[in-house]
Amino acid sequence: MFFSDVFGSGLSGYAAPVFMAVVSVCTVTASLPFTLKINAVEREQKLILESAPEYELNLAVYRKYESFSGFKGKTLVFALVIALATGFALAALFPDKLWSLACVLVLVAGLAINNYFVKTLRKEVIPLEREIDEKQSRNKIS
Repeated sequence: MFFSDVFGSGLSGYAAPVFMAVVSVCTVTASLPFTLKINAVEREQKLILESAPEYELNLAVYRKYESFSGFKGKTLVFALVIALATGFALAALFPDKLWSLACVLVLVAGLAINNYFVKTLRKEVIPLEREIDEKQSRNKIS
């Protein structure tokens, strides 16, 4: 089996958490420059929204997304950290078993919780977005 060749037959339990850790580090490293650029653009956009009263609804939508990006928006990050810790703990307790794969269940739970939070957010934001669209349609017609 691949895991026993790479990790040795007595360390196969470390396969899942090591793989998750490597993928996470690579993803964060690759996305960091883009995240910094996006943050700069968002700051500019927020200043524009705050300076013009006609963008009041847009600003309300922005603030809802901004508040979501706090604790609720970090659900997947928390789930990943807990999954990694759980995977390494299980691998340390049972290094010759693949029980560390159970840590993936934490990620699945994190995805489900995140999905619920996003659905709730969208239910709050969709009426505002419709109102913005209607307002823009009225402005184009007149």
